[in-house]
Amino acid sequence: MITIDEKVNFFKKIVLDKIDYEYQELEDSLEQSFQSEVENFKEKSREKSENYIDKFVTKAKNEKKLRVLESKRAQKEKILSARNKLIEKIYGAVLDMASEFIGTEGYYELIEKLITKGKDELKSFDVLNIELCSQDYKHKEKIRSIIEKHLNEKAISFYETDQNFNGGLIIMDKNKEMRLDLSLSSIVQRNRVFIGNQVQGLLDQKSDLDE
Repeated sequence: MITIDEKVNFFKKIVLDKIDYEYQELEDSLEQSFQSEVENFKEKSREKSENYIDKFVTKAKNEKKLRVLESKRAQKEKILSARNKLIEKIYGAVLDMASEFIGTEGYYELIEKLITKGKDELKSFDVLNIELCSQDYKHKEKIRSIIEKHLNEKAISFYETDQNFNGGLIIMDKNKEMRLDLSLSSIVQRNRVFIGNQVQGLLDQKSDLDE
């Protein structure tokens, strides 16, 4: 016959086994849930890390591109500044040479070439009012003889001007409505693009050598 103690012990065993089973289920469930959360956290962390790395790499590439562009822009500005300074220097040197050219045989040959080149246009002038810089004015009779060789039917008057156009002459009609600028300053100015192209060519050659 089963005693009360045995029944109690049996009952306790059933209850404890049930508790153990439920606890194990709970533990397994918690472990699975925890493992799932851990994997989920790992995946999210991995995605965040990859996104962070992608953003960092993209930002670094963009910053590098920006630095390269800024460097190229600075280099272009430097070259342009050097080009402009060199053009001004050459332009000034050419004008100085033109001033020193006044009064030489080669200068009067140039004057004759300018008159010959502008002859057709000057035929429409009723008179020739000629402006000369102070350096040229003292040689006006020499210049007159050159002009009269080609335009002897025109009345010629000379005027000394305060303008320093580095030689050559500016010719106007009676009412100063028509004007032909044959000054050396204007000739050099018209060739400014040519001077600029020559300077650019020199800078390009230097750039190729530096590379």
